[in-house]
Amino acid sequence: MIAKQNAVMTGRSSWTRGRGLSAVFWGLILCGCTVVNPVVPETGQYYISPDADFSRIGRVVVFEFENQTEYPFSSTDLTQAVTDGLQRKNLFNLRIIPRDSDLWQDMQLDKSSFTNQELLDIRKRLSADAVLLGRVKGYQPYPHLMSSLHLKLIDLNTGGIFWGLEQIWDSTDQSVQRRMKMYYRDKMGDIYDPLNWQVLITSPREFHKFVADEVAQTLPHAAQILNMRPSVR
Repeated sequence: MIAKQNAVMTGRSSWTRGRGLSAVFWGLILCGCTVVNPVVPETGQYYISPDADFSRIGRVVVFEFENQTEYPFSSTDLTQAVTDGLQRKNLFNLRIIPRDSDLWQDMQLDKSSFTNQELLDIRKRLSADAVLLGRVKGYQPYPHLMSSLHLKLIDLNTGGIFWGLEQIWDSTDQSVQRRMKMYYRDKMGDIYDPLNWQVLITSPREFHKFVADEVAQTLPHAAQILNMRPSVR
């Protein structure tokens, strides 16, 4: 069963290449949709539509994430970090639409939901196949770093959900710290000696990169997409 809806919640302007389940995910489970186990252990739950054909997604517009925190730059920074993380997978072209841009205002994108017709209009106006919507639900730079994201990749042709994720990263959590150590060892090396992996719990910028890397790992790899086909119903 495909998760479909008539309206989706919303979450710099050039194309670049590149622990629990929330209510939305319980809804996906109850409706019979597939919830895929995380690629990285203990990174939370995410959803991929069993009928998603990622091979036909060429261009994705990223609407700057909605900021539900008291920190004004958290959404801008995390939008950029997640976009950078996704483009490193070389899955599709990505273009960020900032909330303070003329295009955002002209298209009246500052709303809580979009109808299917509005999604089709966005597809035509921005020449995109999908839109990444997100909300920064929580953010804390001190006394320790914490971030909470809710993301959805929406098919601009049908309004269906290709992929969705909701997760909290708390730098004091032992399982998060274990993954930080692995990330530092495998992808950063010793560039921050003597801090080593602990740079991830002291630097918001590096913490955001870690979060973005874990988000990106929940999506298929380019080689997998070449062999993916929508399931027959």
